[in-house]
Amino acid sequence: MPRSVPWTLRWVFSVIAAVFAVCLATLTLLLAWFQQSVGDESHFVSSADDVIQEESFRSDLADAATQQIMDSDSVQQYLGDGSTIGGLPGLQSWAKDRASGLMHSTVKGVVDSEDFRSTWKQTAKETHASNFGDDPSSTLVVDASPIYQSVNDTVENAVHIDLGLGDDTARIELEKAPSSGEEGPMAHFLHNAQSLAAVAPTYGAVAVVATLVSALAAPRGKSLFVALVAAAAGLVTWVSMTVLAARFHAQLDTVEGTGGLIAQHMGDALTSNVQAWALTSLGVGLGIALILVIIHVMNASRHANHSHTF
Repeated sequence: MPRSVPWTLRWVFSVIAAVFAVCLATLTLLLAWFQQSVGDESHFVSSADDVIQEESFRSDLADAATQQIMDSDSVQQYLGDGSTIGGLPGLQSWAKDRASGLMHSTVKGVVDSEDFRSTWKQTAKETHASNFGDDPSSTLVVDASPIYQSVNDTVENAVHIDLGLGDDTARIELEKAPSSGEEGPMAHFLHNAQSLAAVAPTYGAVAVVATLVSALAAPRGKSLFVALVAAAAGLVTWVSMTVLAARFHAQLDTVEGTGGLIAQHMGDALTSNVQAWALTSLGVGLGIALILVIIHVMNASRHANHSHTF
């Protein structure tokens, strides 16, 4: 009995240290993915560039942008609400329909042009800066001002009318901020992840130390504690990345309009490597665990007493 108490404490301490190591290792891997795929502006812009290659997206973007432009105050001041003109029912509605068709043709021409690639690239840069820059927005936003400015310039060159589409109204909020003035839930989550990503290497180092401590404190089977941490970290990372990506997409799918369309496609591009990261983490974790288990069994088989081999 005098010996069983410290052994029990050592087992408990080893398990706690191992759980702590798994949590930190998982957090480190998640933050590493976030920093590379979302926090890094060059990767963010590169992912967004893949989106504009899709013809279906450009067509949907033209439809959504046209609808938003026609509903804007800038257009309403010229066409009103589309009901009547000078007491003639339907005339203003006809004028607005004609204007909508012309606007759609204009927007479609802008979106399909070669110059739009640089416009789209600028849109991605400003969207990243709006969410992760020095003065980030309190809500998750899509900064579509370069797109609307391009359309505005095209309309002004054609009919000499400035619709004022390139101002700050093109910053489209993807969520509602709480009435208390705090950050929106998605923006708050991403900003916290951005802050934690800066110290991810520290978390990784602490995870390694915690793993070694759990192994050294174990009364026996020390290499198996390292194997346990590696396998569990890989599994938890795989599950966490899969669940978080699904929740992120579900949140963006509820956003409508031009901002929602852009955010959903950008979100798809940014998270396209989630499964690769998750499966790689799982494979590496299980691979390390398998190697350590084999080493443990081979070393234990050299001794006459095999009672603790497994």
